[in-house]
Order: sequence, then C-alpha cells, then structure tokens
Amino acid sequence: MVVGMSTPRLRFAFPTVSSNRLPHHHRSWFASVNTHRTFFGERCSRSLPSGGPVSTSCVGFGIERWLHALAVHVDGDWNQAQGAVEKAEESPA
Repeated sequence: MVVGMSTPRLRFAFPTVSSNRLPHHHRSWFASVNTHRTFFGERCSRSLPSGGPVSTSCVGFGIERWLHALAVHVDGDWNQAQGAVEKAEESPA
C-alpha cells in the first residue's frame, strides 16, 4: 500500500483495468489490461529478491473482437480489409 493513500484514492491513481473500446457508438471492447498489483504475490507467497510481494498483470483479447473491430473500421468491406492487411505486410517494419 502506498503510505498516506486510502484504497479509493489508490485505485484512482493506479487503475486495475484498462480497456480499449471501439468507437463510442459500438458497445464492444476489444482488449483489456488488468493490473493485479500485489494481490497474487501476497496470496500465493511469491516474492521479489528484495523480499516484497511480486506484482502481476494480464492482457486479454479475443480474435473475434479484433475481427469485429476490423469489420467496423472497413464498414464490413472485407476486400478493403484484406487490402489493408496486405499493404501493412508490404510496409517496412
């Protein structure tokens, strides 16, 4: 716990979930990042070399959500989507 910060203030300063959403008129989320902080480190007895509990995070996404985002981006025109992917493939990294 950060000294001098209440739990609600700590959650505001360091959110546990960050989600990426399609444009506002769509109700789909296509990815999220969850920050568990020291929750699992403390409960599973996992510690750093310094002795403190480890912090963990995870990322979640589903291929169907990415495809939906792509479909929304190209207004359902899969030929345009394929062209965009092929063009990106040809671009230097």
